[in-house]
Amino acid sequence: RLMDQARGLEELGYDTHMIFVNTSLDVALQRNAERARSVPEEIVVKSWKDVQANIGKFNNFFKGRMVIVDNNDHNDNPFTEVWKRVQGLLRKKVTNTRATNWIASELAMKKR
Repeated sequence: RLMDQARGLEELGYDTHMIFVNTSLDVALQRNAERARSVPEEIVVKSWKDVQANIGKFNNFFKGRMVIVDNNDHNDNPFTEVWKRVQGLLRKKVTNTRATNWIASELAMKKR
């Protein structure tokens, strides 16, 4: 479903990226247990396993446009790392053909 959404956005001219915030199963279970509103442990385990099984597919689909962030350390705030990595993605040139054609067209009209 996620990749279908990304494909739809790409058809509209967007370059898509993925930020994957990863934790170990132990950390996911611990954080779930610490929440005021937790979900059953078996749901956490199934969701975690499903997501882990798809990392390779996501990586292949996003080809260099995927940021994987380790979020295992309870004391670390991953937002600084995410911010830096996202800024790097934003500095990349647009690669979507539809978008590059539109940019070229707009620049040509601007020169008139």
